[in-house]
Amino acid sequence: MFKSGSFSKRICYEMLESIVGFPFVIFFANSASAQSASHISKRNFKKLSEQYEVLQKSIKDLEQQKILVEKSLKDYDLKLKTFKDNLEKQEQEYDDALPESDADQKLAATRQADATRMSYNLQYLQLQNQLQNQNAQFAEVGDFMKTKLEAIEKAMKKAR
Repeated sequence: MFKSGSFSKRICYEMLESIVGFPFVIFFANSASAQSASHISKRNFKKLSEQYEVLQKSIKDLEQQKILVEKSLKDYDLKLKTFKDNLEKQEQEYDDALPESDADQKLAATRQADATRMSYNLQYLQLQNQLQNQNAQFAEVGDFMKTKLEAIEKAMKKAR
């Protein structure tokens, strides 16, 4: 059950040494050589076997508790994630409900002013184009009238 050199094995040995009263060398549960290997009496061997069983039961209980704690942590993580998502959603809704800040209002006003200025510029260009067209038409009519007037003047001079 215990790996060689593991922390749990060392704790187990220290507990057994405190029970037996002398350094515990090797512990073989269910082994006939256990008594001879560590010079333990039958009474001490029985006591150690009982302690070993208690330790094994404690280890199983701890492993079950570990599984329960891990499950609880997973549930907690899921609840925490759900809470975080809900909180972020509420923050976004709150931010959307807030009136715009001064900077946002200025930016919106600037954009609106730019759009209005572009509209006025387009209207001005259209008006300027219309004026140029009318000026060209008046110039043509003026040239035609001037030519007609000159023709009439020449005809009058010839008639005299």
